[in-house]
Amino acid sequence: MGYPDDMTPALHVYVYKEGFLARFGHDLRVSVTRFEVTLRGDRVTASFDVGSVRVDGAATGDQVDASAISDADKLAIRGRITDEILHAAQHPTVTVEGALSWADPLGPALRARITMNGRAVDEEIPIGRIPGVLRVNTVIVPSRWGIAPYRTLAGAIRLQDRWRIQLYLGWALALDALRGAETTWVAKG
Repeated sequence: MGYPDDMTPALHVYVYKEGFLARFGHDLRVSVTRFEVTLRGDRVTASFDVGSVRVDGAATGDQVDASAISDADKLAIRGRITDEILHAAQHPTVTVEGALSWADPLGPALRARITMNGRAVDEEIPIGRIPGVLRVNTVIVPSRWGIAPYRTLAGAIRLQDRWRIQLYLGWALALDALRGAETTWVAKG
């Protein structure tokens, strides 16, 4: 299903390739394994540890093939993500601060300021619920944070300027129960 069976909070980021030689690369699923999300009333704060990035494997839709990429290549890719793309030494966390909005009858959205790579950008992020889980499934455009698409082989393979973000937080109650709730989810990866 994409989320942990034990309801451990999970954050997955899907990155997609493009370019003349893209068929020789892989779309990837990357996970952030250490983060904290806090809900107090309608206020949401979150902090994600850039250094806890893990390359899960090659992605086709929501399916991940961990064996399609060697462990050595996963470590090399992780290094490029943390050092060259997200600049973890200078910007070790991604933060989110915002408030839930209940304007849509289908469910709340988080109106938030996301700070990544030293830049703050406002986003509206829909929140859904699947049995036992709050789910964020959205796409962000990394260039809005000054992150240029990674390129290799003179641009013949590069990452698209979109990342699909999936965040799963255990929640057994209805979406309306979020109103006024106070809880914290922690992933300690």
